[in-house]
Amino acid sequence: MRVLNFVEVSEKLSVRSDQFSELWKLPASEHPFPLPNNSRTEPHLAVKPHVAMVNSLEKKISNREEINPKKQKSETSLVVFTILVQMAVGAFWAAQWMVDSIPLIPYLMIGACLGLGGFFSFAHLGAKHNAWRAPFHLKKSWLSREILFFGLFGAGWLMGFVLPEVKWITSLLGIGLIYSMAKVYHLRPMPAWNTWRTMAGFFITSALLGQSLMMNLLPGTGWGIIAALLALELALALSAKPKAEGASVNLRVGLGIAAMLGAGMLSLASNPLGVWISPVLFLLILIEEVIGRVLFYTVLEERPL
Repeated sequence: MRVLNFVEVSEKLSVRSDQFSELWKLPASEHPFPLPNNSRTEPHLAVKPHVAMVNSLEKKISNREEINPKKQKSETSLVVFTILVQMAVGAFWAAQWMVDSIPLIPYLMIGACLGLGGFFSFAHLGAKHNAWRAPFHLKKSWLSREILFFGLFGAGWLMGFVLPEVKWITSLLGIGLIYSMAKVYHLRPMPAWNTWRTMAGFFITSALLGQSLMMNLLPGTGWGIIAALLALELALALSAKPKAEGASVNLRVGLGIAAMLGAGMLSLASNPLGVWISPVLFLLILIEEVIGRVLFYTVLEERPL
């Protein structure tokens, strides 16, 4: 169906008015599909039905993107961005209770994860020249709030070099960053994302990756926390409805169980091999989280047209 301004039709296109239905002369209940039965007639509209409207087949309204969808952009950059930023925030949290003052190398590692994550976030943008507009919709956009908290958390990390006492403020900003990051995906058209599991999963991933990273960089005991977080994450994944299936899901569950058992063993008894096992457990957890995040974004590719 083609909807045109009547003045434009009659004056600019020189089309006879009798070829169109003059909607302002018809009751709203008689307006043709797909106009609702309470459609307005101001400004005056003239409608010329498409030839396909005369058949008896059911009509359906579709967006152009649904009829001729564009090739989906890879979500790899978003996987890297979310994983690295959540690891940076979680590592900052973990370091607060593990040591009084974060040594330089772990502190720089947190900043490296944050900076590299920001780079991949920028790489995902379609129109990079318009990126400067993104932070200016704080009233309505969770994406803008995510960018704001990302910048504030980064500023807090930088200030920590000279003002260590701001670390608790930076930790709170990290909570705001993960919260706003999760809210970005609370979308009604995506039921698989629009659930409390997204929020819980993002916070668990942050704490899990951050704690496991710091266990390899700082002295301390925290493997029990990691085992508990892995158990919580596995319960969250296995209790999801509908239940996800496939080789990737099974691999993720297997890696999670292996890492949970390893972390549990290290938490129960000191092991001279712990210094060698720690990097392996971190790698298992990282791979497991990456698989989980890839599965999270595959929802985009499975949307029915």
